[in-house]
Amino acid sequence: MKNIFSVFTILSVLTLACNTNTGNPKEPTNGPTGEEQLKIIAEDTASRTTIQWTDSLKNFGKVVEGEKVLIEFNFTNTGKNPLIIKEVTASCGCTVPEKPKEPIPPGKSGVIKAEFNTENRAGFASKDVIVTCNTASETYTLHFEGEVLKKK
Repeated sequence: MKNIFSVFTILSVLTLACNTNTGNPKEPTNGPTGEEQLKIIAEDTASRTTIQWTDSLKNFGKVVEGEKVLIEFNFTNTGKNPLIIKEVTASCGCTVPEKPKEPIPPGKSGVIKAEFNTENRAGFASKDVIVTCNTASETYTLHFEGEVLKKK
């Protein structure tokens, strides 16, 4: 009886060991990806932080139609938790925004970039970039404007 119990115990241990994910990268995992982990952290109210915009309004002056204008909005994480920029969108398709890929540590600065394509946009241009992040306000509207001169 003792031998049967021992054999059963050994088989049970071996079965558990074989069914456990050993960390082999080829084995599937059910845990969240890096981007999913950032989203979970960003949505947790305990991980909220604060942000200070150095410039949330820009005037790019006068440019000739057809030029691409790069706008940069600077900010600092003034809170105690990492700042996670969840999403950055533009008010129209002529503007392509870019967000930092990594969280911004407390006390560090970052940049939101936006490239404005002035092709067929002669006249006064007024555009918005909307930033969503893990702060109490969650969304911020950044604005830029300027004059696009008609091509000669």
